[in-house]
Amino acid sequence: MELEYLINPLGIDIIHPHLTWNIIGDDINNQIAFEITYKINGGEEKIINKETSSVCYEFEEELKSRDFVSWKIRVKNEKDIWSKYSKESYFSIGLLNKNDWSAKWIFGDYSVSKKQRYPVDYFKKEFEVDNLSKAFLYITSLGIYEAQINGVKVGNAILSPGSTDPRKRVQYYTYDVSNLLKEGHNEIIILLSDGWYRGSIGAKGFTYVFGEYTEVLAQLKFLPLKGKLE
Repeated sequence: MELEYLINPLGIDIIHPHLTWNIIGDDINNQIAFEITYKINGGEEKIINKETSSVCYEFEEELKSRDFVSWKIRVKNEKDIWSKYSKESYFSIGLLNKNDWSAKWIFGDYSVSKKQRYPVDYFKKEFEVDNLSKAFLYITSLGIYEAQINGVKVGNAILSPGSTDPRKRVQYYTYDVSNLLKEGHNEIIILLSDGWYRGSIGAKGFTYVFGEYTEVLAQLKFLPLKGKLE
């Protein structure tokens, strides 16, 4: 089961994404119909039935920023035999509009010279969590960052958010950090370094290619659940 050729993607920007699947096993060889069951933000269960052999479906309900969708599927063969439901998959919508970002860009102490500054800026924020639910971290930087929540690295990517021309495009990551949080006291730490933004790059080692100050933008959002998500 895939969505836009991805497995359980987070933070996509397609409000009518394509769901695809493969039929594996001897019980159901020829699909003549499918049934998709899905929930948005843990809300009411909805069902889609289609009489078709197509293994691709364009999600018809228009989705909004931060929507989290869980879904599963079963198919029927020419003998009117239904398969078992698949394992549940999921995806989420990213921040589609500029005003979805309530966070602000922050940067380190540039009042001292480069030789006096540490090679990495260190940002830390402590916060309290009540009624723990699903939570997502949206983060990007002008430079290279690594985020940690309660001492555990967020995600498995390195050199994030990658190399782009930030004058035209700055890409951000979406992480499900629900399992890194705990009831009560929490802390998030972000390490930020020069990277391609203002570091020494290229054969001639040019510096400050894109800008003078490295910055980071991070926003932690809790999903407004209508019901419990497993």
